[in-house]
Parts: sequence; structure tokens; C-alpha cells
Amino acid sequence: MATVIQLDPALDEAVQELIRGGDFDSPIQVLREAMRVFQQKRLDAALDAGIAQIDAGLGIPLEEARAELSDRYRNWPPREA
Repeated sequence: MATVIQLDPALDEAVQELIRGGDFDSPIQVLREAMRVFQQKRLDAALDAGIAQIDAGLGIPLEEARAELSDRYRNWPPREA
């Protein structure tokens, strides 16, 4: 199901300017890039939080983490019947 998005005039103008400037060919390309940047920022924040936890001594040894992940994902992906 498609989602219809209505932009306010200022945001629509910003999108159109990016298209006119040749950075993008369509509004969907602008949205895709914005989502990519948003997702990257979320990933960076999660990594920063994880590194801060490790720096604070809240991590677990690498071999323990490997064993836990191996157990957790041993049967991944699930096979369809």
C-alpha cells in the first residue's frame, strides 16, 4: 500500500530546489536519501552508546559474546515448513 505524503510549502520548496539543482531526479530520491541519513545517524548513535558502555566496563568478553550470538542465531534464518 502506497503512502501519500503532503509536504508543507517550505519543505516542498526545499525538495524542489534539490531537484532543480541536479542533486536528485525526483522527490522519492530525496526521501530515500533522507531516510538513509536518518538511519545512519541512528546506527551511529547506537554504536556510540555501545562503545560508551564498553568504555565504562559494562561489556562482556569477546568469546562470551561470540558464544551467545552463535547460540542465539544457530538456526537462523528459520526454515519455512
